[in-house]
Amino acid sequence: MQLTHGLIIAGVLAAGAAPIAAQEPPASAPTPTSTSQAPVTPSTPLPAVAPSRPARGPLTEEEVRQRRQAIFFIEGALMKAVAYAAQLTAGEIQRIQPGIAMFSTSPVKAHGTYLEDYGVFFQVEIPSVIPSVASLLETIGRDRVGRPNTSPAQPTALTGSSPSPAAEAIINPDAHYVQSVKEQLVYAMLEHSNSLALRSDEWLIVSARDGSESPGQVGQPSTMTLRIKGSDLTDFAAGRITRDEVRRRILVRAF
Repeated sequence: MQLTHGLIIAGVLAAGAAPIAAQEPPASAPTPTSTSQAPVTPSTPLPAVAPSRPARGPLTEEEVRQRRQAIFFIEGALMKAVAYAAQLTAGEIQRIQPGIAMFSTSPVKAHGTYLEDYGVFFQVEIPSVIPSVASLLETIGRDRVGRPNTSPAQPTALTGSSPSPAAEAIINPDAHYVQSVKEQLVYAMLEHSNSLALRSDEWLIVSARDGSESPGQVGQPSTMTLRIKGSDLTDFAAGRITRDEVRRRILVRAF
């Protein structure tokens, strides 16, 4: 799989105001003292006082119980999302080349974990496209692109300047499958995350990984990680931002 590798680091910098500690307090007039004492004047800046922040306590036992229950149900939703993505890709390919089984037999798995003071992390194992089948499909796709198809049983999906979804699937089945998995996982995250009751500074992370790793395998399985802040999910659930906007706030990293 070829995926875009993106790493986004967001920071907030204060500008336009000097720190309190950098400003020398005005010297006060000398206080009358006896002749044996020198006037008292400030020699060092006053220390900056950090604004007080209410401490964020840990989740209560009831909140932890409810979150674990939500994690259990979301695991099922993520597995269904991956299975549906595979079904979409296989369906597009079957329209042009019936009878091809393109995925490994490894089952879809999902496991969620609550990370205290960070959020909730899900690891999803997905079936992979069998390399030999992917190569065959790419060859078939290249051979058919631009060639008129007069058979009524075979649609002319591979002709023309704009390939159909079926044409894109058979020309590059890996890319089509990855995009389908991404879209369905994003949908599941947005539809089911509200039950987690994430705090504004917590994260929801979903990491999708090829689950067909075998002993002696040389290359590392490809991984796609999707993550979004709890505050963004809260804004979406409250209707303060649109679905398109919250989708744009999902950070995607692939390696």
